[in-house]
Amino acid sequence: MKALVLTNERTLALAERPKPTVARPTDVVVRVVQTGICGTDRSVLVGKFPAQPGVVMGHEAVGVVDQVGPEVGELAPGDRVTVSPWLVNRHRSLWTDPDLFIPERFSPEHEADRPRFAYMPFAAGPRHCIGETLALYEMLMHLYKMARGFRLVFLPDNEPLQLEAQINLRTRNPLFMRLERR
Repeated sequence: MKALVLTNERTLALAERPKPTVARPTDVVVRVVQTGICGTDRSVLVGKFPAQPGVVMGHEAVGVVDQVGPEVGELAPGDRVTVSPWLVNRHRSLWTDPDLFIPERFSPEHEADRPRFAYMPFAAGPRHCIGETLALYEMLMHLYKMARGFRLVFLPDNEPLQLEAQINLRTRNPLFMRLERR
């Protein structure tokens, strides 16, 4: 199969890679039909983040399930999937206390404790996608325009804040606010 990889000259090239196969009972092989090169990958290209030549670039993908291991019950060949590192890195079936920062879980001696591909370092830590910054700026601009004419007052009868990832990060329950003219 072809994969987009980092070269010795810090450029990208298509290279042959072995086709993945189901190696463990919980493995799922996805035929990627679309992936993005984000700000993280660009940072690797310009030398801001270290990476070994030959590393496959692109980490957020859309694809079709090609093979599943015998212990996989939720997916079948032909299913369409989105690979979201944000969700995988916080999935309760993959991690104990997924919302806690426990750096030791990523040490080499704990590698055998987690499923293969449960940890995708190019989508976490200092290697953020450039889209995060754009989303924050967009939010600030909308907030700025609203704040010029209104003041938001948080209502005390809101449920505790819980976040969930859909296409973007949002609150699980509505936040009730009152607008007051300035």
